[in-house]
Amino acid sequence: MQITRLKYVLLGFLSLTLNLSYSQNTLDSTRLAILGDASLDLEEIRQIDSLIIDAIEYYNSKVSRGYNQISLSDVEYGHFLHLDSIRNEISPFIKKNGKVDKRKLNKINTERRVHIDSLLQLRFEVNNELSDLQITGKPNREDSVISSWGSAEIINLDTYYRQYQVFSDSSGKSVLIHCFCEDILNVLSRNQVADDSIWKTNLFTVNDGGVCFFKMLIHVEKLERNHVMMNGIR
Repeated sequence: MQITRLKYVLLGFLSLTLNLSYSQNTLDSTRLAILGDASLDLEEIRQIDSLIIDAIEYYNSKVSRGYNQISLSDVEYGHFLHLDSIRNEISPFIKKNGKVDKRKLNKINTERRVHIDSLLQLRFEVNNELSDLQITGKPNREDSVISSWGSAEIINLDTYYRQYQVFSDSSGKSVLIHCFCEDILNVLSRNQVADDSIWKTNLFTVNDGGVCFFKMLIHVEKLERNHVMMNGIR
């Protein structure tokens, strides 16, 4: 994966890396750095890990549909597939100018011609509904789970590093999750910018890079998360 416009910011936060064995629904502690003005206990880390896993499993379950279909419900996606199958079935009988190719239609047997002709009567409604579903399915900043800027790839959390940036105020403790794939460390090493342990003590902020980088805000006491914010592609 090519990483574009890579930027990193060295903020000098105190870091704590925990090397512990977690139970199911937890992530690799050797890839975790805790930064910020407050600490996290083991139970809080386990709960945060679980929220991240749930969100990414949801994302991965949808991403195979393609970027424009991620936010569709299962029912909507089923309807999309049905309409898309109709479009694929009639497309050979439609000319580039949008008109029906009657000569090609007359070459098929009567039973199939009647069937295709009935579908052709629906082509404008089918195309309009497909366009509406693509608009609905495209993730945006209002999506309740995923905010993406045009990238949609399966995420394997086992290959990501995590920085939990902890904040504490009158509303309680919140954590801004920064996740990045191994490529960022390779870039830093290749360009002799820093060694591969710098992520443990310095917060990374990145422009672009696609799904190699994503963020999420979690309120620890309420166990609430906002949407997963995927980086875009330049």
